[in-house]
Amino acid sequence: MGTRGRPPAEPRLVRELGQKQREERAVGHGGPRRGGGAAAAPWGRKRVLDGPTEKVLERRQRRMMKNRESAARSRARKQAYTVELEKELNFLKEENARLKDEQRILGLPRGKRSSLRQ
Repeated sequence: MGTRGRPPAEPRLVRELGQKQREERAVGHGGPRRGGGAAAAPWGRKRVLDGPTEKVLERRQRRMMKNRESAARSRARKQAYTVELEKELNFLKEENARLKDEQRILGLPRGKRSSLRQ
């Protein structure tokens, strides 16, 4: 027995199901969540489209273009944020080095930080 009490699927059947799903995706069937444009009927059946129309293809192209632009903006924001973090890191490293020098000059013990806290 397979998982959850079902008998194991036959390899031929699995191949046929996979092929059918690929064909449906290529034609544009698959419901609104997959971007195929088919809407669910009140009884749970899906409308069957004859094939992708110009309108559907145009919408898909626009959606893909918007997605690319959004991804590019996201990458630019991430890059700017990374640059800002690196600047802050360098500033803090310099400040840390300056404070260590100041501590050394004043002759404060290195391990006694708690007395400097308020």
